[in-house]
Order: sequence, then structure tokens, then C-alpha cells
Amino acid sequence: MTDEIRSVSSTGGEKGVKLARYDLIPAVPLRDLAEHYGRGAEKYDDNQWRKGYEWSKSFAALQRHAWQFWSGEDYDEETGSPHMAAVAWHAFALLEFMRTHPNFDDRHTATLPPDLPPLNPVIGTIESGLIGASFDPKVITSTVTRQLPVDTIVLNHNHDVQGFNVGITGRAA
Repeated sequence: MTDEIRSVSSTGGEKGVKLARYDLIPAVPLRDLAEHYGRGAEKYDDNQWRKGYEWSKSFAALQRHAWQFWSGEDYDEETGSPHMAAVAWHAFALLEFMRTHPNFDDRHTATLPPDLPPLNPVIGTIESGLIGASFDPKVITSTVTRQLPVDTIVLNHNHDVQGFNVGITGRAA
């Protein structure tokens, strides 16, 4: 995919139009973001953030500012910046860190132990509203038995978190 589109004007003049359209970025929020960068430079020094740090720190701050905004507080008391400018700043920092500091990526990503056996099929029955399910004890050590009026049972095993979800659709009583 090319990042340029050829455009021909009514005069016949041709000009390449790039995919990156800086002209579409709204000026006032961009100014708010630039001012937030300036406040950070006053507090920490120019480009100090470019040295990188654990991604979780920016993600936590991004969430704090987003929730303060969502709770009705528009401006940060400490910096005077709009909370959403701080959200944008931390989003930009994380976007930059993806390219420049993958070594600080401390996102939690659950992985299966290499010796974990594959999930065995569930042995279950539905008889007159009785649900019984048992699992291979090497994988999951639990048995579920409930008296429920049900139509559908959905069992999903999530290898990423070593758990499972059971979805039950019941009938109206």
C-alpha cells in the first residue's frame, strides 16, 4: 500500500497527497497537548521522557486522567492541563515506546507453562435440568453440579489465563 494518492486539479496540475494528513488534526487540542509537553519539560527537563520507563507507569497515569475526566473533572489541579491532554500525552508516549523502548514493556501477558497438557473434552450431561460436568484433574480440578432449567451450556477454556468460562442460557420459569 502506498502512502501517496495522486490528485489532479481542475487546471490539470498534479500533486501527490500523502496518507498522513496533519491538516486534519484539530489545532486547539493539539495546542493543549503541546502545552502539556511544555509543562512536563518544566517539571522534568526537555525530552527526559524519551529515556523511557516502564509502560505500566504511563498506562496507569493515562487511566487516572481518563477516569478523572469521566468523573466530571476537566482540568488537572497540578498542571492546569485538560485531563484529556494528559491522556493523549501518555498515549503518545506509549506509542513512541512501542518503537523505541520495547525493553520497558511490562504489560502482563499470561502464558501457559510449556508442560501443560491440552484441554481434554468436557464430559457433561443434561438430564431433566441436571448439569454435571467433570474435567481432567490434570487441567482443572473442579466438578460443577447444579439443578438449573437450562437450554444451552457454553464452555470456553482460555489458555491465556489458565481458566474457563461457563455461559448458561436458561429457560423462563
